[in-house]
Amino acid sequence: MTRKKLLALLTVATLSSSLLAPSTATTSQAATTLKITNVTKNKKTMYVGSRFTLKTNVSKSKLTYKSTKTAIAVISKKGVIKAKKAGKCTIKVTAKLSKSKKVTKKIKLTVKKKTTTTATSTPVVATQKPTSTALATNTPNVATATPTVKPTNIPTNTPAPTATATNTPTITATPVTTTTPTKTPTNTTQPTQTPVATSTPTVTTQPAVTGTVTISSIHFEENGLTLSDANGDTVSPSDAANLYVDGTTVTIVAPTTNQEIAVSGTCQQGQIRINVDKTNYPDGEVDLSFENLTLSNTLTSPVYVQPIDGSVNISLKKGTKNTLSDGDNYTNEDKSNGVIYSKDDLKIKSRLRISMALG
Repeated sequence: MTRKKLLALLTVATLSSSLLAPSTATTSQAATTLKITNVTKNKKTMYVGSRFTLKTNVSKSKLTYKSTKTAIAVISKKGVIKAKKAGKCTIKVTAKLSKSKKVTKKIKLTVKKKTTTTATSTPVVATQKPTSTALATNTPNVATATPTVKPTNIPTNTPAPTATATNTPTITATPVTTTTPTKTPTNTTQPTQTPVATSTPTVTTQPAVTGTVTISSIHFEENGLTLSDANGDTVSPSDAANLYVDGTTVTIVAPTTNQEIAVSGTCQQGQIRINVDKTNYPDGEVDLSFENLTLSNTLTSPVYVQPIDGSVNISLKKGTKNTLSDGDNYTNEDKSNGVIYSKDDLKIKSRLRISMALG
């Protein structure tokens, strides 16, 4: 046997063994029970407005989920729990391991209110200590003194200021101006420097989203936009939990779960931005439905998708006409352009002819 034939036979044997190995491993590793790998002792604590994705040893295609109290928490078909309000409920996870075998695990879920850090209303005064006798009880003229001028002619034996005192003590903070003081204030002078908060809350997006209502509908207008929840009730931008608004720009910062966000209306300089926090939401899928939307922007891309480690799905509602347009000469923040500019997976779905102008 020649050397070339021997090498050919060895190559065929190697390929055959590598093709057969995965099938054997898959069969031997089939799950025989259900395990939730990221929950300890079947108990979980969450805060209102937060999300948590369950992880198991079973393929998601074989799992079903249910919440016993949807007013407290809901769970999507992908195993993402969303905490809605404080309380307790049970999350049921059912796995179909075979045609005749189903296993259900129960997770006792406790939802608590958010703990917010509020900056103290008392400003931190500068280290210079104001003299408490700076304002005499009957000296209305003290308020007109310039606080930043340091006097140089105060005698060493000068007593406390009287009604006729003319020398100004050294004060680095601006005193409260009153026309007829009636009593000596105690450290009531206002500091000239910016107050420093004693603690700084941690934020993941700018500006921070602090609302608790999930927005399901966005309607653009020329000078602003209107937000609505799943019931059709109008929601203030400050109450939104999954997006924030800046003029005619709306930024979606949380993934959708069981319902698309409907987008409609007309705006000449509007923008839809997708910027889901990859750390808090590893499954960053966002579903949008364009329903008679006419959106243009000559300064940047009307639809801009930042990298979210997920995907953005845009569907065009049956019977509606949707038009997107940009300028002839511009660059967006990535020094590029495009009427729909995406740095992540993007899908456009339509059952009819696409009438969207992409130019």
